[in-house]
Amino acid sequence: MDRDELASSSNLSEHINEALEASEALIVVCSPAARKSHWVCEEIRTFQALGRGNRIFCLIVAGDPVRVDSEDDCFPAPLRLRCDEQGKYLDQVVEPVAADLRAGRDGKTLAKLKVIAGLMDVDLDVLRQREIHRRQRRMIGLTAASTAAAGIMAFLALNATSARYEAEQRRLQSEDLLSFMIGDLRESLTPLGRLDLLESVSERAMNYFNTVDLDRLSDDELLVQTTVITQLGQVRFEQLEYESALQAFNEAYTRSALLQSKRPGDGTRLFNRGQAEFWVGYVYWMQGDLAGAEQWLSRYLQSSLELAQLDPDKHDWQMEIAYGHHNLGALAQEQDSFDLAENHFTSALSIYQVQQGVAGADSFKSEIADLISYRGDIALLRGDLQKALSHYKDSLDLHRSHSGEDEENLERKNYLASALYLTGSSYSYLGNFEAAHVLLDESVHIRQKLIDNDPTNMSWRSQNASALIDVAALHLSSMDRKAAERALSRALKEVEILRVNQNRDRYVLGAMAGARSLQAELSLLDGKPAESLNHLIAARNWLVEIRSSGDTSAILEGRIATIYLRIALVHLIMDKRVLADHAKRKARETLELKLAQKSRSHFIMDPWARYLYLEGRDSEANAVVASLDASGYKPLEPWQH
Repeated sequence: MDRDELASSSNLSEHINEALEASEALIVVCSPAARKSHWVCEEIRTFQALGRGNRIFCLIVAGDPVRVDSEDDCFPAPLRLRCDEQGKYLDQVVEPVAADLRAGRDGKTLAKLKVIAGLMDVDLDVLRQREIHRRQRRMIGLTAASTAAAGIMAFLALNATSARYEAEQRRLQSEDLLSFMIGDLRESLTPLGRLDLLESVSERAMNYFNTVDLDRLSDDELLVQTTVITQLGQVRFEQLEYESALQAFNEAYTRSALLQSKRPGDGTRLFNRGQAEFWVGYVYWMQGDLAGAEQWLSRYLQSSLELAQLDPDKHDWQMEIAYGHHNLGALAQEQDSFDLAENHFTSALSIYQVQQGVAGADSFKSEIADLISYRGDIALLRGDLQKALSHYKDSLDLHRSHSGEDEENLERKNYLASALYLTGSSYSYLGNFEAAHVLLDESVHIRQKLIDNDPTNMSWRSQNASALIDVAALHLSSMDRKAAERALSRALKEVEILRVNQNRDRYVLGAMAGARSLQAELSLLDGKPAESLNHLIAARNWLVEIRSSGDTSAILEGRIATIYLRIALVHLIMDKRVLADHAKRKARETLELKLAQKSRSHFIMDPWARYLYLEGRDSEANAVVASLDASGYKPLEPWQH
């Protein structure tokens, strides 16, 4: 319009003036080009002169509003001047409030809601809640229909009295319908974080499958049931209901193995068996049964290798090998088998890179970011804190990029929150507490929004509780008691919900122990050693329970030893030296096993130095502290001589 319609004019056209006069609001699409446009500025001035400056709403599509008067500035000049109700300019510069469509900012949905909130003159949060409720009503409607369909399916399958062929056809049709509901509906609900809406469908379906005689099923029926039961197991898994998830995945494995044995050369059947092997192994892993996890995940990798040999040109099957190595690498890392973990990760990365060349540069970002993060874990556990931070930052950059590509995908937001947490924690180990605060606070902010969207997601809650506990510990280390208590209070609310719903999950137990440990510190500061001791004993018991499931990682053993040392200190304060000596001995026994394995992780070396100081072995302790200093490690708590 600048070049064509208004090129020969010195004023806005009559048509545009009439339109402005008739408008209740003006939306300005802001960009460097808009800022340079004479006519955009004229329209804004005209609208301000009408006394409607407070009804101008900005939508940023390009440029940088912070770089005022630069080539990148996106706000037309009149927007930065305050007007009175008569449209007269005041001698005041303002920063316009704007919805932001740029990559990594508000996203389409939030930007739209911001503009609408301004137009309607309603609070943004109210509008967002309306939007959430609208989605929930839509999902609940879908789920209600699905539940009704599940009832129809059960009726058809269990009450068919016609000939066997007709019964089989009905069952197949019913199970196909159930597969659609659990599969397609789950895919819609997962990004929205509303898997709880599948609860009734899942329960009905598993009750039905438990009544089925496998010997009487055709191959087609077995295949459909394998798919549906796997999907049901995934729903249970994401709700942290591990026992029922394991039951479902074992049922899926039984069916898929039976199908594969009938036709060994069928790649699809071998693939389905491998998926069941993976999920059984993954549940064992999350339950802390690392031996069971290794057995089943090794079987999954072997199935993947056999699968790839059937058709070397089928890229999806090649990726299964990468996933198999990735899983076993992460498992080996958790068992402190770092060389084995690195070998698996190297194998996985080489496949990711080859397949990325085939599928495109934007493919497998999450997988590669996750692998880089695991390499950060290995560096951390080897005592190379700077290398660990470098890996975590690279992983965070990839997750930020991937999350920004789809602002509505809550799964990607969850991955981003985890990457922020790991990077923030790494900064805290190196003493950069300011950077740690920024990233941990961002992680908590993202997770809280996820939880607000789906309060039943216990996995999100346990991760949020851990981050809040770390935030509280940072505040406490800087002697900001009030900020520490606020963060701890939020963490305790999450922990209480977790305790009621999923108190046997090892990550939940870890969060509960972390919260109690901080409560113990606060009680000791208040001069209440007996109360502090009760908190520490509860924390120790939960950590030992995690260990009893098979987890003997350096991180867990270091946490247990640290709790024993704190118990010893409290006993010394209470003048109970025999009990203090017992606690110190338990700490030493815990640490010596890892020291014998040549562990150099600060998770082990920090409590070892503190133990040596408690025993009066200051010269040995000083040597350990010097080694930690050389690695860049900075403890939250001062060394006690």
